[in-house]
Order: sequence, then C-alpha cells, then structure tokens
Amino acid sequence: MKLEGPQQHKKENPPLELTDLDVRGREIAGLRPRMERFSRLEVGRDVVDIIRAGDIQCSSDLDEAFVFINPSGGTEELSVEPPHWRSITKEGVHAERKTPAGSDFYYVANTKGAGYLKPTLKGGHSLDEYDSWKRVNEYKEKGAYGIAGVSDFFREESDILAKSRLLADAGLRTELYYAVGELANVYYKGERQRVVELRKNGVLPLPRYLKPHIGIRLLKTNTRIAEVVESEDGRSRDLFTKAFETFNRERADKKLLLPEIRLGDAAGERLYFLEFFRRMGENLAALQNVGFIGWHMHSANVTLAAEIADIGSYEHFSYYGDDLEHNQAYSGVRRGTLKDMRDFAGDLELLLSAAQRLGFSAGTRAELVKAYYDAFQAALDEKKLEAELVKKSDLIAANRKIADAILLKGKRLSGLKKGFEIEDWGLGL
Repeated sequence: MKLEGPQQHKKENPPLELTDLDVRGREIAGLRPRMERFSRLEVGRDVVDIIRAGDIQCSSDLDEAFVFINPSGGTEELSVEPPHWRSITKEGVHAERKTPAGSDFYYVANTKGAGYLKPTLKGGHSLDEYDSWKRVNEYKEKGAYGIAGVSDFFREESDILAKSRLLADAGLRTELYYAVGELANVYYKGERQRVVELRKNGVLPLPRYLKPHIGIRLLKTNTRIAEVVESEDGRSRDLFTKAFETFNRERADKKLLLPEIRLGDAAGERLYFLEFFRRMGENLAALQNVGFIGWHMHSANVTLAAEIADIGSYEHFSYYGDDLEHNQAYSGVRRGTLKDMRDFAGDLELLLSAAQRLGFSAGTRAELVKAYYDAFQAALDEKKLEAELVKKSDLIAANRKIADAILLKGKRLSGLKKGFEIEDWGLGL
C-alpha cells in the first residue's frame, strides 16, 4: 500500500486591511485624481429619516447627489480627489439661497459619507477587495472608513443644517447643508446590502459605536488650500484655474463690481489674492460676531473660494463652559479665538507659499495684510460683540499681533493642540 505524504496546502494570502493605507496626517503629494464608479442611493429605501432644507433654489435635483462608492457595480463615474477620502463632489450645480445680505450661490454638491475612496488612488486594490471597513481613530473611537456618523451632523440639540445657516447668515462664507439622512443600505462588493447585515457580518461596528449617516452640502468649490500647497505643480495650476473660473461665476451671479480675471494675467492674479484676504478677514469677523470658536481649522478645510468647510465641530463659546482650554482670556480674547486667528493667518501664509512656488503675481504682503485687517475691522459689529462678552478693540489688537507675526515677520506660532501655550508665541498677549 502506497503511503501518501502530507497534503500540501496552498498558502492563502492574508486578508487586506484598510489600516495599511493609513498615514499620519493628510495624504496629497504623489496622488492623482481618478474616476471611480458610484451607485445612486434611493431616498426612502437606502437613505431614511431625512431632514432637508427648503430654502434652496437649484437648477438640478440635489437628491441625485446621494451616491455611494460601488467600484464593481456602479453606473455613475465621479472623480476622486486627494485628500477627500469620504466625500465626493458633483460639479455643474447652480444653487441659490437668499441671506440677509442678498443671494448667495453655490456651484458644487458634495456628498459626505459616500464610502472610503482612498483605495481608488492608493494601494493597488479596489475597495471591493477589502472585507472589513472597521477602524479605530486617533482618539480610540470606533467607526468605519469612509462612513459618517451622527456626530458629524448633530451636536446636542443642534443640527448641521441649522448651524450652516446661522453662520452663513452671519456673513461666513461656508458650506451650506441641503440634507442629512441615515443610511439603511449601502453598496458592498458590488451589491446593495442592509447596514444591519453588514454589522452582523463584521463589516461595520455595532450601532453604539456608529450609526451611518450621509449628508449633502453645497459649496462654491470643494478644492482646499492644502491641495494647491501639497500637489505637484501641474495639478496645482489646474486647481487655481478652476478657482479663477469660480471667482468669475460668483462675480457674474452677484453682479460684483470686479473685473473678470484669468490665470496668467498679473492684474487678475493680484485681484484674486487681494479679494481672498479680504474675504478671510470678513470670515474671521463673522465668527466673532456670533461668538463661535472653530478650534480645528487648518488648510484642508479652507476652500479656494475662501469658504470655511467642515464646520460640524464649530461651537459657541458657551458650549465649552468653564473649559479654560477654549475660554481662558488673554488680553481680553478667548484662547480658542486666538487659536483661530493663528490658524487663519497660517492658512493665508500657505496660500501665498503656493502662489510664490507657481510664480503667480499675488501682490505685496503689505497690501494683502492691510486688506485682511481692514475687512476684519469693518465687519466687526460692536453691539453683537457686546452680547458675546468681548471688545472690538481687543480683537483688533490681538489679530494684528498674530497676523503681523505670521504674515509679515515670518514667525511660526506653535500649535496649541500640540501642547504649547499662548505665552510660547512671545507676542505679549
């Protein structure tokens, strides 16, 4: 009788892990946009318990922006752009909303929570090749890659639709939310799957950790400062070209007394950057007039139309109560506000660094900073500031010290979230 040797088993490859794609911070350099397939989500079946805004006029059906990544079965192609790993943008939108200052206009619809898009650009494997979407973030919180949760859109008794309108009506150039809903079904490996089944199968965490939601927001552009700073020159130029086109669309829609601009024309380039600084000064003032602290602002959530995105974590100072990390006063200005001033100036510095690298005519720093100061000061409302328990003169003085240090003297102010203190800035605040 012939004895057989031990059966030779083929060694199986270990399952792919989405954590293998993780890096510290944002990842833009070396990654190029790429088309990916998505499937439309049906309202009432896939997206439920929707809250919608009724104050937006749009030339198209915004519900069509409810989409989810479906690499092997999707019928709609959209461009995935780094570092937008859980949101996808539809262009060609023309939406209008009336504000106390007149009509405002938006040209893209961005879907937040549309699934994990990073595998499209990195790793060599489709999202459909990964079994689990679970993740643990830097705060040790359980969630899922590419999926938005309740806290992205709801904070205590506030919702993101109301918050975006409060800030927009205060004069902040910001994202405007159209709708938010809970996900009942998503696409997994080419098929529509119930969220409850994906939990049972270990693809998604339990509901106490994550209740998948999806939101649609409107912006003038979803391109951020970080993208032109960290991308290779060709892509950065393309993004600025689109930003100039957006500038011209807004100019025409609002009948602004500004000339049309184009990249390559020195006067047009100077006007773009001058207007950007002016608009950012007004943005900073708008936050003060309603007593809001951003705290988490950085170059990846300021768009090339001078809009502040990702405002879900922005809160009125009273939200923090006696928390000195945010509310301790220095020279009459709250610590959280000083951080925002530092972040605004730092983002403007990064924008200028990109302009210099690409050889644009941005104008002199002195005239840009003056436009920023003047717009900030002019937009501050003393009566509103009195209600927010802060003095206009204190805000002006603090902002000038911080912006002077960063934008005119080239000083680096250490990050408060990294353990440094206001005193470490050496500005006498």
